Amino acid sequence: MAPHRRAGVAHCAGCHLTFTSTHSFDQHRTGHSDHRRCLTHDELTAAGWSANEYDRWRIPWTRTPPPASPAFRNPPTDRTPRPHESNTRSTRTTRPRVAPPGMT
Repeated sequence: MAPHRRAGVAHCAGCHLTFTSTHSFDQHRTGHSDHRRCLTHDELTAAGWSANEYDRWRIPWTRTPPPASPAFRNPPTDRTPRPHESNTRSTRTTRPRVAPPGMT
């Protein structure tokens, strides 16, 4: 069953639930190719899925965010600025504008 797609959401015509992405739509379908079905509302909830404020179902977050590195927690205050961070204007000179022939 193909989802109805619109601006990053996918609506299932079988169970009439709307999902936050086509990936989450694909994940809510279960079974082998000849006997596929939609997960029920209770099965989705038991698996940790939740509906957002727009009633669109999303896959639960299963990965833990990486811990912040010490460099981000305590940035050095006495480091020298990198070349692209300097406040000085570029020393590159530009060519003067010249009017095309016949325009003078």
